Amino acid sequence: MKVLICNVGSAISQGLEADSAVYRKYYGTVDSQSVRGKSELLSALESGSDIVHMFSRCSPDGVLSDLEEGTADGTDLIRACVKYGTKLLWIATANDSSCYIKGFRAKGSPLNLIMTLNRRGDRFPDFLDRLLSRVSSGEKLPQAWMALAPQKGGPPTSDLPDCIFFAPGPPLSLKR
Repeated sequence: MKVLICNVGSAISQGLEADSAVYRKYYGTVDSQSVRGKSELLSALESGSDIVHMFSRCSPDGVLSDLEEGTADGTDLIRACVKYGTKLLWIATANDSSCYIKGFRAKGSPLNLIMTLNRRGDRFPDFLDRLLSRVSSGEKLPQAWMALAPQKGGPPTSDLPDCIFFAPGPPLSLKR
């Protein structure tokens, strides 16, 4: 299992070090990169990571707003991830839901997608740790997600980060 932690733009994103440390607990190949432009981003994705955990802000129209050269919206990012064999794309920066609704068209894509609305501070790496503990041991991603963040139709609980999880295909295995 190959993991890419990707910081988009020149500023180091909040949570980058904490999230990277969590991934390193469970997976042997974890690459952390900062990319500034679209070509650097595509080059990083081209390496063929199974998991891409990305830090980037998005505009209300769904465009990655931290790119310093070129433009890409969420749908462009999804297509590139699919092209290079990514199984899970996790946008780890908190963004408004309108960004995801307008710019991240994943329908018809086999890519599992997690989009963060609110990290809720230290709750995010704690949740990530519990989730990776389960999936790296062989539990399928949707089942692990439901065990940790049951979807009861009510408001999100305050002890979890607020994320949107899109799992279009067969249950994803992220076993190490």
